Amino acid sequence: LGQGGTALVRRARQLVLDRDVAIKTPLLDHLGPEAVTRVLQEAWVTGALEHSGVVPIHDVVVDAEGCPHIVMRRIEGHTWTALLNAPEVVEARFGVRDVLAWHLRVLMSVAATAHHAHQRGVLHRDLKPDNVMIGAGGEVYLLDWGLAVALDERAARHLPLASSQSSLAGTPHYMAPEMARADAAALGVPSDVYL
Repeated sequence: LGQGGTALVRRARQLVLDRDVAIKTPLLDHLGPEAVTRVLQEAWVTGALEHSGVVPIHDVVVDAEGCPHIVMRRIEGHTWTALLNAPEVVEARFGVRDVLAWHLRVLMSVAATAHHAHQRGVLHRDLKPDNVMIGAGGEVYLLDWGLAVALDERAARHLPLASSQSSLAGTPHYMAPEMARADAAALGVPSDVYL
């Protein structure tokens, strides 16, 4: 279904429930202990947020080689990036006349999902149109929580603290200034708001 810098997402069939699912797995050349930890952290944060704007996690499986696989709802739709560049698709697929108002509603939905995460002590750190999926019914999902960090102790049991992040992380042309400087002390909710 897609591939990022460190993971591959495949379509699969969950036989016991007779449904299509998506399975996210680290790429083989990124399969060190850090990658495994990152995938497991992403599964935890995605599963723990329990919000309509976050893709539900069905299971986490570690295979015989120690490779984790996140089993999640399969979303049929488009990235927001694809729809930002195709107003005619938005009009036809979602039956809208005011494309700008539709995109503003998507933005508000992304903001509400990010706010929900912030209230639970989680910072996304990679908010961008490529990480927003619009489902066939117009539902909006904020994806790819792999760079998420804990804002405080509420989420620190499963995620590294934002204040301990000293390396560059995120998508360069979307980064907040404090992210580009790798200024861990300045990371916070405003960083996601900037994104």
